[in-house]
Amino acid sequence: MKSVFVLLVTVLLAGAARAAVFSVTNVAGLQAALTAAQANGEDDVINVASGVYVVSTRLAYAGAENRALSIIGAGAAATRLDGNRAHQVMVLENAEGGAISVAGFTFVNGSNTFGEGIGGGLAIVCNGAGVPHVASCVFSNNCALRTAGGVYLSTQSGATITNCIAARNTTVIDDC
Repeated sequence: MKSVFVLLVTVLLAGAARAAVFSVTNVAGLQAALTAAQANGEDDVINVASGVYVVSTRLAYAGAENRALSIIGAGAAATRLDGNRAHQVMVLENAEGGAISVAGFTFVNGSNTFGEGIGGGLAIVCNGAGVPHVASCVFSNNCALRTAGGVYLSTQSGATITNCIAARNTTVIDDC
């Protein structure tokens, strides 16, 4: 009886600590992983292979769970997300408080002239207790209509940016 109880507890704990891991090699795969992660009931890790990813529309995540999301590139020198001077590169929002982490990317040529006009390269919005973390990234030649040409972080609980470089990003009133 004791071994059945130990087995049951082990199975339950293993299920509670689940995380979905995605490995992507192109823009379509990255957006598919972001979409799947939005409501799968798990913490999520998205590993992005080295390469240049030119986005034809912004990459978007709109989480509705208190779950963590980590997006990890192969390093800023190796993994480049390019908005082609036509699109915001990436926007990540978690309405329920899960942490969002981004590391190992170059965000370049992003342009956000729509809506709130925030974060031409990257915008992260964490509501509730969620905390955005950005590490080892480069933000270059991005533009936003109103706020934060390179990277925009919004949270009620603080944010961290470590080992990042921002250069030649702009915020404008009229057009990027």
